[in-house]
Amino acid sequence: MKQFIPRILKAGLVESKLVQSLRVLPENIQDILRSLKYSLFNSLTFYDYDIVWEQILKKKHEGGLPTYPGAFVDWDNTARYEKRAKVFRGASPERFEYWFNKLVQNVALEPGPDQFIFMNAWNEWAESAYLEPDERYKYNYLEAVIRCLHSALSNKNIGQRAENMGDIPLSSQ
Repeated sequence: MKQFIPRILKAGLVESKLVQSLRVLPENIQDILRSLKYSLFNSLTFYDYDIVWEQILKKKHEGGLPTYPGAFVDWDNTARYEKRAKVFRGASPERFEYWFNKLVQNVALEPGPDQFIFMNAWNEWAESAYLEPDERYKYNYLEAVIRCLHSALSNKNIGQRAENMGDIPLSSQ
């Protein structure tokens, strides 16, 4: 089961061998180490939005298990974790649309019926992870999702396959 432990990203780099080896420790030992880490290293962690999205697009199949990509709008949990928070820099509706479009195009070209993308999240306001309209960006994130999906469906091969599957309408009504 250890080979299926998810890898974390830090500035677009895969976790170190040291961190990987610590993940196999019993949970109570990991909790103690986390507490020690937070008391010694009490600062914000910043991630580059574009680098993280590049990693998302590098889909990996582990152990022959199906892999479904995830997408995110933004992340900033300073409201919950204050100085221990994780913040993604560079998020905007335009950057999201750019990367989400690439993800949708990649997934649309996958064989078989399991063409899923998991989206985080509809309304996680405390983490800046929400698709709902707001005062700053209005409907921009939702409109980006619609444009990306329509773009994928307008591709002749993809659209024909979707039409044959009968699951996805090719035009809005």
